[in-house]
Amino acid sequence: MSTPGVCIAANPDVSGIGVRVAVYAQTFLSYAPAFLFTYDGKLDLEEEQALLKIYTPLLISSMALLITTGIQQVTIGLGNHHILLVLNLMWMMNASALVLCVVPTLEWLSRPQVLPVVHQKLARRWKMLSWFPSRSQERHLLFWWPRRHRQLLGVVFVSVHLMGMSVLGLWHWIRLNIRGLNSNLDPSECFDKITTTYLFMRFPITDDRIRVLSLVFYSFMAIPILNIEFAVMLVNGISWLIVSPGRRILNRVLPQTLRLLYTWFLLTAYGRDWPWLEPRLKCIVAVLLPLFIAVHTVIDTELTINRNTALVGNDEKQWTFGQVLALLLVILPLIQAISMFLTGTPIGKKIWRWSSNVRHGRKRVNVRWWMSGILLPSQPWSEIYKQVDEALHMSRTACADLRREIDQLDGLTLPCVAASAVFSIGSLLFIADQTLKITNETFTFPGHPPLVHPTISRPIFAGSPTDHLNAPKPEPPDFRATSEARVSLALKRLKRAITDARDNISIAQSVRFPDITEQSRYNAVVTHLKHLLAILDIALTTARSLSMSGACLLREEVNNWGHDVDYLYHICHFDYREAVGQISANMVYDLGGIPKDKENETVHSDVSSERELESDLGENFDGAED
Repeated sequence: MSTPGVCIAANPDVSGIGVRVAVYAQTFLSYAPAFLFTYDGKLDLEEEQALLKIYTPLLISSMALLITTGIQQVTIGLGNHHILLVLNLMWMMNASALVLCVVPTLEWLSRPQVLPVVHQKLARRWKMLSWFPSRSQERHLLFWWPRRHRQLLGVVFVSVHLMGMSVLGLWHWIRLNIRGLNSNLDPSECFDKITTTYLFMRFPITDDRIRVLSLVFYSFMAIPILNIEFAVMLVNGISWLIVSPGRRILNRVLPQTLRLLYTWFLLTAYGRDWPWLEPRLKCIVAVLLPLFIAVHTVIDTELTINRNTALVGNDEKQWTFGQVLALLLVILPLIQAISMFLTGTPIGKKIWRWSSNVRHGRKRVNVRWWMSGILLPSQPWSEIYKQVDEALHMSRTACADLRREIDQLDGLTLPCVAASAVFSIGSLLFIADQTLKITNETFTFPGHPPLVHPTISRPIFAGSPTDHLNAPKPEPPDFRATSEARVSLALKRLKRAITDARDNISIAQSVRFPDITEQSRYNAVVTHLKHLLAILDIALTTARSLSMSGACLLREEVNNWGHDVDYLYHICHFDYREAVGQISANMVYDLGGIPKDKENETVHSDVSSERELESDLGENFDGAED
């Protein structure tokens, strides 16, 4: 519909604010997971599949926009102003999808050990490979033989879409027909007034310089193979231009002290291997370069619309059905991006687990726990095992200290309450320690049964459950304050140690392995780590119950005659049967590789020990109630 007095017929379904915001949001939402996946210079199988899930809807939307524009251009015609806006939107979406093509290729280029295998497979099929020089041959081998067919499909899809967009651009700039103008006015009066924006500069669409540059650009991007490989070459070149001067500045310009401090930080964070810099930088450039292109395209598009507002009028500011629908369709990519961030990135996993810690009562943030997943690279399994084992050792030591402090107290309800609770925590930590050893053996020796079979010793209490009836009365609180303070401090140390152990296991669950063999081994022990985390959750809950109940604090009670004052301990409301049941429900040993006839024999002793533990705890608990 044309409004009298304006030159360009309004089309809010193409350039309306709702359509533009939807395209901008969907495009920029794809960059955050891509950066968090690739900032460490590595891309594993799960991350590559996640990138494909993110960019596939974006490419489908861009392809639908391309097909719709082509159909409308053939049938009723689309104005020159709106064709340029559509080309900008499609170019921005294609630039973001280049991450799907460039990053996996760059990550694979950093693995020279795969060259002989790929060369042997392709040399039998393509005789023309012998025509290329060695370096060019390696580059083509690594680029056009992706490690997974799904990634190859994404590369081909992006290349074909770039070709279709370039064909539309060539069609527009070659013909440059006068379309989409107000039929009530003379076309010659309006056509020369339409402008476009390139590099933030304003040009009329009839400018021959812009026309020639556009034809050259779209002609090059229309070639299916070179349009993607050009992006890889551009990223490699920019990364080299940044890395090379950076090394020179580090070696010549910076002062000696600053250089030593900087080198010490790098060695501490990344080890003594310098090759980590270039792969990381290439992957970061591979994400930031399309991001800069997208930001530049958004600015140029908005400037073009703003500078042609007087020619279009206010009709495009009206909200139509197409604009509202486009905004509603952004909800699904937004949910997908948030879910991908929380479940597929190290920092997202840490946010999710920190929220779990908050739900469990912990209200503080461990800075080291966060920074280990943001700044430091993935650690080897041996280092992870060492950290978790040390944390569990500190927890068991703190539990032993608490038990020793409690044994020095005497009270009417203490032996069956506080000591039993501490024993329960110690048993849980013992199971956690054995589970960690099984996890390490499963990772180190895949396919073999675990060499460690966890057993639980019986609880040992001093005397029978009825000895506390004849126990002497505790001393007044004035003389017991120091002992109770030591118990309270030991209990706080125990809770802190268990919490730190949970944090270390959370870090272990966030580790990514670039090597396929290590990743497959790690996938086999993920269940063990979940069991380990569940056990520590129960232990932490038990410690908090003991702390909140005040079982180790004396209280005054008047006896039945109303004359003497007895000093008793608060009873800890803790169900030991429920704790043992939680252990049985959460602790499932993965005995992979053991025959069925021997599996029952292997777990029989463990089940018997567990039943004996439950029976003993139940008897002691019943005695405490009596």
